[in-house]
Parts: sequence; C-alpha cells; structure tokens
Amino acid sequence: MNKIYALLGGACTGKDTVRRMLLQLHPELVEATSHTTRPMRATENGSEYYFIDVEEFASMYEAGQFVETRTYEVIGDKPGEMETWYYGYSVNEINEKLERGNILMIVDLQGFKEFKEIYKDRCIGIYLDVDRDLRVRRYLERDRLTYKNVAECIRRIDDDDNRAFNGYEEWVDHIITTFNSEYTTKKIEKIIYGEWLYVTQYRKRFIGTISRQRKKI
Repeated sequence: MNKIYALLGGACTGKDTVRRMLLQLHPELVEATSHTTRPMRATENGSEYYFIDVEEFASMYEAGQFVETRTYEVIGDKPGEMETWYYGYSVNEINEKLERGNILMIVDLQGFKEFKEIYKDRCIGIYLDVDRDLRVRRYLERDRLTYKNVAECIRRIDDDDNRAFNGYEEWVDHIITTFNSEYTTKKIEKIIYGEWLYVTQYRKRFIGTISRQRKKI
C-alpha cells in the first residue's frame, strides 16, 4: 500500500532542497503539489505550486476540497503592512497521486495532524531539525540581505519554533538533526527504502571496486 512521506520543519530547514534531491534520485516517488496564494518567486517556474488567487482558494475551501490548509502572515512591501498567504493540499490531488505511488510532500505540523487523522499509518512524518543560526544565514542568502528580509527572517523562525511546530516530537515518526541536505537525503532514503537500498548501493560499489582492480591486473 502506497504511503505519504511528509517533510516537516521551520523556515530554511532545507525541505524544498531535500524534496528536489529525493525526486531526482528516485523518480518513482510522486510529488504532491499544493495550492497557494503567495506570489511566485523569481527562482520558480510555476510548477512548484498551483498558484491561485484568494477568491479561488476561498471557493475551494468552502466546497470542502482541501485535506488541510495553512496560513502564513508575512511582512508586506509597505512599512508596517502584513500580507496573508494561504496554502492547501486538495483531496483530489492527494488521492490521485496515492494511486500512482508513494507521495513525497511538505506540510506544517497542523497540516500533518489533519493528514494523520485521515490517512492514519499511511502518513509518515519526518521532521528536519536544523540549528537556528544556520537557518538565519540560509534565509538571508536566499532572499538577499535587506532590512525587510532580516526582520521577516527573525520573525518567521521564532514563530516556527515557538508556535507553529511546538510539540512536534509527539506527532512525527522520525526526527533528523542535520546541517546539510546530502546527509538529510540519505537518512530519508533509509526511512523510505530501508536497509535494502544501502545493501544494494554497497554491493554496486564493491563490484565496481573489484572490476577496477581486475583491469589493473
């Protein structure tokens, strides 16, 4: 039976990077795409999310078309202005993708609880635990250093730690303490595929070494 592997973690814990790496290494994994009302970033091409406006999101929500929804308050372009961004995975999206294979997705703690309530043991939570100072550096490097971004960076990280992901230990199935995406990716591979993957990779490396030694002889 196919499962949902949910990546959880605060801002700049490397969730998007790890997800991309896993999907490249394992094309059999199925990516679930979330709807969002936030603006598209300059580095995005439109395939990362279903970008919709607030009116369409509200219409879908009222029709009960989402498994879960989440809201983020961010600093706007004008001083003192706050913007609200909405995210949500639709029921049709999740059920359709589950038919195709194991799903790899990103969700916050509240969303994971809602997924867990519906999909039970088919939903596996993996929390990425990354040092706060490293997350701050990543945030500033990603969004470029401006006064607005510094303030938003500190606010979002503190909100994640103190509110959004408070009590995550009681809910998730795995916690990975990490400082780089390569290490995280390998740990998640082991969670999804078990020891078989590592035995297979070791066997390939061993055979490759023996072949090179024979050529030298």
